[in-house]
Amino acid sequence: MKKKIWLLVGLVILLLAIVWGVVWGPQTFSFYWYEYLNRKHLAEFEAAEEMYRTDTNGGETPEETLDLFVSALEAGDAGLAASYFVPEKRGEMEKQFKAGFKSGGVDLLLGDLKRVETGTLVGDDRFEFVVLDNNQVLFSYSLIKNPNSQKWLIESL
Repeated sequence: MKKKIWLLVGLVILLLAIVWGVVWGPQTFSFYWYEYLNRKHLAEFEAAEEMYRTDTNGGETPEETLDLFVSALEAGDAGLAASYFVPEKRGEMEKQFKAGFKSGGVDLLLGDLKRVETGTLVGDDRFEFVVLDNNQVLFSYSLIKNPNSQKWLIESL
């Protein structure tokens, strides 16, 4: 009789553990997974903020940044050319410029950049250069102002 009671108690405890695992297990896992993701994204955001806070690259005006960028490309310096981009794009742009020096793509880009005549201020912290051909926009180049250094950086080509 005692064995049957202990067996019954054991089965009830096992059943409760299974029910708890089915009901609360996914929620517990989900909570900790979202906490992990939140911490990871917060760390990435703080690292990006730090890159902007310590960045001194770029020109005082969008035109100066574009001139510095063109000079770096003409000198064949992929690292310097990439330094005029927003910090999160610099590594990728340096790789692309190195490949572009070998393939001749940088020469084509320089030709387009030299066709830029004027640009437009879009808000207080964004500037757009465009290359026109027969009143058609061929390319546009976006620059943003680093809020910390007040220097202009290339956001996209």
